[in-house]
Amino acid sequence: MNCPQCGSIVENGSKFCTSCGCKLDTVVQTAATNDGTAPSSPTTSFQDNQYLQQGREVSKQYLGYALEVLKNPMGMGKTVNGGSYVNGIISIVLYSLLLPIYAYFLMKKVSQGFMPFSFSDIVIMPFITIAIFVIVLTAIMFGIVKLMKVEGSFKDVLARFGTFLVVPVTFLLVAIILVFLSVISFSLILVVLASASYLIAVISTIYSFKTENNGGLDAFYGSLLTYIAMALVAYMMAESVLNKLIDEISTFF
Repeated sequence: MNCPQCGSIVENGSKFCTSCGCKLDTVVQTAATNDGTAPSSPTTSFQDNQYLQQGREVSKQYLGYALEVLKNPMGMGKTVNGGSYVNGIISIVLYSLLLPIYAYFLMKKVSQGFMPFSFSDIVIMPFITIAIFVIVLTAIMFGIVKLMKVEGSFKDVLARFGTFLVVPVTFLLVAIILVFLSVISFSLILVVLASASYLIAVISTIYSFKTENNGGLDAFYGSLLTYIAMALVAYMMAESVLNKLIDEISTFF
């Protein structure tokens, strides 16, 4: 069936739309009330578990979505729209979280437990910083898309960028597993690949909106401007994080 709010395809029996988060049973109840039929009262057990149920459905849907993206990243990236912005947000959160988690476990592994690194300083604060940076970068790409005179909303850019981020997220996830298996060298290679694919994701997002003879900014210059803006924002935000990380490490020497 289709979500009555955004039109996305959802599985029969689903309580929530995994694209827009619309509570489907509420829509059904509202429609029934308009028809003069008294809506059925939700059970207490459903009220207690509705968020868990929604989380399971979103996780299941995202896993299937990620597998499809890994098969054909560019093909998927060009076709997704704002209706899939939830998947984009999940990809951004995962990327922002997995990168500092990898750094934390790598440092723990290399130090062999002799250095009690703070989880908050190594993971939580960098996670927040990276997430803010990615959101700012998404806003920059949205501005570039407007300069290209291409039809596209902020949610469209968010959904497409999140789609391309599935690849670096996969690299980081495997790298973390390899750290636990003490395969440090190969895990570092995967992190380099994750960083490279992140940069590719940026330019792929810009080019996914490219149209011919639209009279706007050329996609090449759009990508260049995006990288320049990204470098400036990264420099301003990373300076404070690196200083704090250096202070954290220096306390053990």
